[in-house]
Amino acid sequence: MTHVPDPQLWESFFALDTVGALRRFSLGLDGSTPEKSVLAYYISTWSAFIDSNDEAAFVPVAHLSVDRSAVKYGNAPVIFEGSNLWAWKPYFTAEALTQKLHDLEHLIVQNRHSTPNAHMTLVLIPEKDHVISRFMRKETRFNSFDRAADELSGRLAARGIPTIFKQPFIEIDRFLTRGDFDYSDSHLPAQCYVTVFGFVLEALGISWASVRNRIGLQKMPNFGDLSIKFGDRQPTQELAFQPCISGAASSQTAGTASFVDPLGNTWQEFRNDQAPIDRSVCILGDSHSSIYAQRKLTYLFAETFRHTRFEWNPCSIRKKSDVAAYDYIILEISSRFVV
Repeated sequence: MTHVPDPQLWESFFALDTVGALRRFSLGLDGSTPEKSVLAYYISTWSAFIDSNDEAAFVPVAHLSVDRSAVKYGNAPVIFEGSNLWAWKPYFTAEALTQKLHDLEHLIVQNRHSTPNAHMTLVLIPEKDHVISRFMRKETRFNSFDRAADELSGRLAARGIPTIFKQPFIEIDRFLTRGDFDYSDSHLPAQCYVTVFGFVLEALGISWASVRNRIGLQKMPNFGDLSIKFGDRQPTQELAFQPCISGAASSQTAGTASFVDPLGNTWQEFRNDQAPIDRSVCILGDSHSSIYAQRKLTYLFAETFRHTRFEWNPCSIRKKSDVAAYDYIILEISSRFVV
């Protein structure tokens, strides 16, 4: 499906200056296009729209970034258009989304053929807005995407490749509230990455219970990647929970010290002689794995496995990786990049 953004729609939105004008504007969002549908939806979650009187001032750039890359979901900053019109995708049909996921399936099957003996798992990370809508608000807005992803998971399972997607989030509202998503970063709360890690281990045939007690959470300073998108666009430091493993013993043995340009040249290798799992793992992923210092999936693997390699190469979209020597291969990618 192809849609072209409507410049007049956005010009009209950013010219709004009162809540009454916002409400009148929203009445014209008839759902005839995905962009009208998603804008109407997000407006309905804003406290200004819900609680304020018509005469109250409304500041569009406090709710939606000028470049339309980010939006407030209630009070939670999330990706809006991003780099590929992500916010429109839930309004595509399941058939259209399934067609897009075929490219991902083909890529994974190629990886399976090239490494037939390694334990391989697909980790498809849902976006922050997806998690809030589907698992916190219990909405059906992402049903088409979920259905397409479930069908992909079934086809990969038939090839012996488990998929981690919705499983870690089904009971997320037991340990997180909606307010826990109000930080200015597009990534998920730290608790989510720890839970994803546990499900990945189980999918690889490794007992999560054997390592879970080593992993805690600790508040650390964080500059969210969406903090410069709204209002005065100044970077804001927040305290946010991060995974923390006591007695961390891994050491970097090769690769880049941090991110490099282009990102695809970012990679790191770690050795951990005190790791509880005496195996090797290669992670081909994006920012949900990230470099060790970001304390996401790469950090958790490096402190758990004897040998860990991370490449900024989501699901091995670039054919330069030599992963045949690893016991386990993690193909990780953000869901917004596959549709």
